[in-house]
Amino acid sequence: MAYQRVKRSSEETKELAGAFVKHPERRKKRAPKTQQMLGEPPDWFNDAERLVWAEIQVNYPPEVLVRSDRHSTEMYCQLFAKFRADDYTSADLAQMVKLIQMFGGTPADRVRLAGLATETKPEDNPYSEFTNQ
Repeated sequence: MAYQRVKRSSEETKELAGAFVKHPERRKKRAPKTQQMLGEPPDWFNDAERLVWAEIQVNYPPEVLVRSDRHSTEMYCQLFAKFRADDYTSADLAQMVKLIQMFGGTPADRVRLAGLATETKPEDNPYSEFTNQ
């Protein structure tokens, strides 16, 4: 007997469908969030690891990586510096890919971070002059 996989709906879809009007207790509990920035790299980082840390701060929005993500960010910086130095193992590469996915580093993974996205303001939309906004 073959089992069919149940298609799960996103929280946004459920909200728009009114799923939480009658049963608000079904809404997922969100993890507590901190507004503290990632901060400076650890003092014990070498130059290559500091460079990766700086690149992360430029490439990721501030609300994605925050103070509570320091440990995983430190691991990623160390692994990526080893990768650039061509001194890595397959286990290092697998762990680095996993961390990239957790941070939303690929287009497919950024979909998971959609809850962090802010709405685009009409003045931020380059096509707003062509619409009725």
